[in-house]
Amino acid sequence: MIVVLEDDGCLHVYQSVADVVRAVEALDAEDSLRAVFDEAGQRYRIEWIRPNTRSWLGVGNGEYQLVADGAPSVAELLELIDDHRAIDEQADAVLRDCAKRLRC
Repeated sequence: MIVVLEDDGCLHVYQSVADVVRAVEALDAEDSLRAVFDEAGQRYRIEWIRPNTRSWLGVGNGEYQLVADGAPSVAELLELIDDHRAIDEQADAVLRDCAKRLRC
């Protein structure tokens, strides 16, 4: 499970890092993805494979991947879950269950 704080201020839940990359196109990723964690507290960051382009002709979608960034921090993940609302009831239930497991 991947927990993502997006620019709407809500936590979104994805099955995998690959699902996040598929769902959030590169043009949106740099502004939309505020925090990304897996269920073990591992934080992820954007690593650009091919950067977005912007010119007077328009914009071009780049390509990115999410890579692990630093040591896992269950405390940071729990704080994220506690401080932000889930996008919907299903995500809320998944996040509450995750938080409960992590606190045991």
